[in-house]
Amino acid sequence: GYKYDHQISREAALKRIDEMLTLPQLRDLINRWIRDHYHVTPHGGLSADGIEWTPEEAWAATARGASYDPEELEILLLKQDDVRTIRNTGIRITVEGRRRDLWAPWVAENYGRRIRLAMNPEESHWAVVFDETGRTRLGEVYDLRSEDSPWTLQDVHAARRTRRAVIARLQQYHRETQRT
Repeated sequence: GYKYDHQISREAALKRIDEMLTLPQLRDLINRWIRDHYHVTPHGGLSADGIEWTPEEAWAATARGASYDPEELEILLLKQDDVRTIRNTGIRITVEGRRRDLWAPWVAENYGRRIRLAMNPEESHWAVVFDETGRTRLGEVYDLRSEDSPWTLQDVHAARRTRRAVIARLQQYHRETQRT
């Protein structure tokens, strides 16, 4: 048992290691308890005119006229990441020790730009990209290795070839106009 001694509590925990829950399992249990018990149990703090309401009933009664844009609400719930720079292969991140290369076609035109990511760490195969200030949404990017990605590595190569061709043509045009 726990007796304010690190070694004793560690040994006790190791005896029951098979009974311990992972973080996702614990999160799922808490969410189920909130949904199945807490939200449907009347609360004295939510009483009105002698009637005790459940949190679910109180929410339904007060949120009736409110309307929310689901996309904006989802973005508000995402974790804001630090500022990053768009590389020639997209945006590289590491989540829980796993490397992700996030990309979308619009990324190729923004090489070198400083951006800010917003993402759900549990769904790290995609992210919303904002400008460096975090105020202007630029678009979404997906992990090229993910099954959910609408793009492949071949799309990255094609976008890079197109960008290089445009740059070469602009440089040629500049040289031609300088001669005249």
